[in-house]
Amino acid sequence: MARVREYADTLGEDPSPGQLSIIHDTVKTEFYVEEKEAYLDSLKTRIRKGREHPIMEARRRDRAHIRENVKLLGLKRVVRVLTLQELLEQDDSEGEGDIQGDALPPDGSSDQDDPGAKEGL
Repeated sequence: MARVREYADTLGEDPSPGQLSIIHDTVKTEFYVEEKEAYLDSLKTRIRKGREHPIMEARRRDRAHIRENVKLLGLKRVVRVLTLQELLEQDDSEGEGDIQGDALPPDGSSDQDDPGAKEGL
């Protein structure tokens, strides 16, 4: 239901019954696409008997259906501009998993460049 509300909020007004039907269809199709992607990710290869796995075509068809629904609703792709606070929060969350101490020494040398550096050669 969160995605239905997200689409309805994007429209800006109370959606008509027809628009709600399209929104529900879009959300349902998005779910199917996610399930197909999860299935494809579980496969060793996406090639089957020398051809592309049939689920790939079904996923493409579903994505095209979603695009057509979004066009029918009149929604357009718009780049979301992040605020400074959102950028800072994003940087903080990305930096939490970093391992410290992997930086090169101030002179820029690394022991991997010179295999004899550890032995003092």
